[in-house]
Amino acid sequence: TVGQLVRTCASELGLADGQHSSFALYQIKHDGTHLLLRDELPISAVLQAKPSRRHMLHLTWLVQQPAAPRLLFKKRLYVKADEALMNTSARFLHLVFIQAVDTVLRGELNVTLSDAVKLASIQFYVRFGPFKQGGTEFTQAFMKEQRLVEQLVPSTLLAKHAEPEWASKVLSSHQKISALFTQLSEQGNTFVTRDEAKRTYLKKVAKQPLYGMSLYRVHNPRLFTAGPFLLGCHAAGISMMHPTTRDALHSPFAFADITKWEYTPDEFCVWSTRCDFLAPEQQGRHIVKYALSTKQGWEISASLHSYYKLYMNVEVRIRSSVRERQAAVHADA
Repeated sequence: TVGQLVRTCASELGLADGQHSSFALYQIKHDGTHLLLRDELPISAVLQAKPSRRHMLHLTWLVQQPAAPRLLFKKRLYVKADEALMNTSARFLHLVFIQAVDTVLRGELNVTLSDAVKLASIQFYVRFGPFKQGGTEFTQAFMKEQRLVEQLVPSTLLAKHAEPEWASKVLSSHQKISALFTQLSEQGNTFVTRDEAKRTYLKKVAKQPLYGMSLYRVHNPRLFTAGPFLLGCHAAGISMMHPTTRDALHSPFAFADITKWEYTPDEFCVWSTRCDFLAPEQQGRHIVKYALSTKQGWEISASLHSYYKLYMNVEVRIRSSVRERQAAVHADA
């Protein structure tokens, strides 16, 4: 089953029992979207699934045969324990790194031009190491020959500059980062390895507001008249965002604001005490239902449920520690 394969992959990464729950198996659709697969689903059923009629018509027009389903073992929950694990497991670190790179390159994080250059230069450092005077890989000609710009820069930002200008910016930033890493190495008497460069990349990516957020396309003409928009699920709750700019369409829904949620094959519904359309004095007095059209209702619900369990565990631990401290104070008294 899918769940068994996820546990097998997690054990290969050196993850302890129970740590596999932050990973899942996805099927990559022909349009590039990632479809979350249920744990109980047999792998054979996934591999034998037939493509949609629309996709088959597209392939027929291109005179192509449908390719076998592509599966992706992917991290779907981001927790504080990840940082400690990245210091002990090189495999885990590399997996999180390449998935963070993929997220950046697909334009899901909406990074600024300046951050895009810095991230590209760190990624370049991971691939080719520190700058060396006269090295052929540190030239614009090499970057053009290997088509590195499109492998380093988010697809949404490529049109902002011409390819030679991007290459120049990345190489210049790479030299600065190499000098900085060399300085840090001399201070600590240790060379900044590529694994440490990966950690630097991940720390910078983690500062992006959208990092670690699962995004789904939903539709509600009352909330956004221009068409589908993005629903983001994360450790704090739910966010609704513009599909292109990622600007907020509504105040975030924290788990404390959400009373319940449910889904059908064509809809996801969430009930919340927060509503931007109510007067300030009415906030918290009414429970408002938000109905969103989507085919990914189960995925949204599963993501929310996983994050909610993490949220409740943290709350329980905090309250338990507070009670223990209070009991200790009373005992001392």
